[in-house]
Amino acid sequence: MLSRPAFKGLAINNQKRIQNGLNMYFSREWGKYDLELIYSKLGNDINNDLCIRFSESDFNLDVLDGG
Repeated sequence: MLSRPAFKGLAINNQKRIQNGLNMYFSREWGKYDLELIYSKLGNDINNDLCIRFSESDFNLDVLDGG
């Protein structure tokens, strides 16, 4: 997923474009903090079990806050 470049490492306009694309694809309204949370908990395959729980919860961010 593109969670890291959606909140850091790119020019702001490119971050926004990636954020918009992710939100359209997942039918969400994730902000920069949400995408940072997703990356910090799931980026680089850091926690496969949590990733599965997140996707099975229909991408409920509460799973990551408690996970």
